[in-house]
Amino acid sequence: MTENADKKFKYFVKQAQKNNPNAFIAAIGCYAQLKPKELLSVDGVDLVLGAADKFNLLEYLKNLDSDHSKKIHSCNINDVNFFKESYSLNHRTRAFLKVQDGCDYKCSFCTIPLARGSQEVILFQM
Repeated sequence: MTENADKKFKYFVKQAQKNNPNAFIAAIGCYAQLKPKELLSVDGVDLVLGAADKFNLLEYLKNLDSDHSKKIHSCNINDVNFFKESYSLNHRTRAFLKVQDGCDYKCSFCTIPLARGSQEVILFQM
């Protein structure tokens, strides 16, 4: 995550708290997988979900602790072994066809392999 994106994240957390002081804020995505402890240390963040748990947000919200303690649910990216298809909930006539997740290249400037794991390809017949 770039320094600018980090600042934007902290800004959005502050705005969410300003609009709703009782808000429960979950950080989910690549940055949550890469730096979960750093994200949880941001004032206002209650939950951090890594790659393996990001699709289970509703389950975590259903099972909120009454003490509202901060939690991290993350794992080593190499332990993630699923491929979720992408979809759109709006009324677009175009579809997004996801055929790959992750990356096997280890470019010095890129965190994709660390955040999304090794390349996974889905094969299908049209």
